Amino acid sequence: MLTVAPMITKIILLFILSFQAFAVGDEKIWPEEKPKNFCADPELAAKNEDLARSNPTDERLIKLVALRVGLCGLLDKNVITLESAIDVFNAEKDSQVMKRLQEVQTREHEINL
Repeated sequence: MLTVAPMITKIILLFILSFQAFAVGDEKIWPEEKPKNFCADPELAAKNEDLARSNPTDERLIKLVALRVGLCGLLDKNVITLESAIDVFNAEKDSQVMKRLQEVQTREHEINL
């Protein structure tokens, strides 16, 4: 029985030490995905400009394309971070999508009356 107690103590101590090591190295086990910089994709920029040219009367689309260009410019000058640019763009995109959906629903409702 005396030999079991030191063994249990060693196991508990090993468990505690390994648990702390796991917590410290946690970020390495599940690395956080880095956000993609869409500004670095010239093909995507060209597609957005073409989309704006094709739909010059779509104010919502033009606003998003212009916002992207402006945010990319600020990002290139290191005025804002990539995360900030992504947050600003996504918030505006979500807002514009919701407004567009409301417009469509209003038109459909008016047609059904």
